[in-house]
Amino acid sequence: MSDDTMVAAYRHDAHKMNGQPHDYAPKTFAGVPVNQTVPHGADGDASALSRPNGQPEQTVENHETLYRLSLIEGESRYDPQEFTRNGVECAVRELLTEDDPETIHRAWLD
Repeated sequence: MSDDTMVAAYRHDAHKMNGQPHDYAPKTFAGVPVNQTVPHGADGDASALSRPNGQPEQTVENHETLYRLSLIEGESRYDPQEFTRNGVECAVRELLTEDDPETIHRAWLD
């Protein structure tokens, strides 16, 4: 897999940092292309890992929202006062603006 493909995979779901669906998300974030299609059905595979098929029973309030729950705390980390577009962009700039997939990977881990 090429470096460009790996970088696109890391940048693929940047729209989630703004709480927007793919269809309405900006094509750039912090000045770099994001939300691009990834090859080999990777998006569908990732979706299958994070969401069950069919009509699962709703067990938590956030089931119907874009806001995920913390695996550690069981609560949403979303705070509309804290998470502004500029604040989010500043916080994740290094995660999305690097061009080297190993550097991006290290930034996500850190």
